[in-house]
Amino acid sequence: MSKETVERENAFGEGGDDHEGLLRIEALEREGPSGREVVLSFIDNGIGMDAATQRQAFDPFFTTRMGRGGTGLGLHIVYNLVVQVLGGRIRVDSAPGQGTRFELVLPSVAPPQPGGDSSE
Repeated sequence: MSKETVERENAFGEGGDDHEGLLRIEALEREGPSGREVVLSFIDNGIGMDAATQRQAFDPFFTTRMGRGGTGLGLHIVYNLVVQVLGGRIRVDSAPGQGTRFELVLPSVAPPQPGGDSSE
């Protein structure tokens, strides 16, 4: 099974061949409370998530695909990159049968990293 197939099944469910899956990506730049920021939204019309799944979605090793190829690290890695490395925020909004929306809010300029060369 390819990585693309696994990711598709995560959003659209197994046997989703009869469901035309759509993924919309939106991007905008705006003035935020701490300066310019970029907002990236990823919206699908997949199977969605219940409230309990949303609360755990970014936890390490949480997966709804245990024993079927899921490691539970994908969204945890995304969370750490967005929040810890890029200094942004991420949120998920979803409901069963209603698809999912991930919104990433990133500063236009990433914060300096510890141990990084500040002379660049």
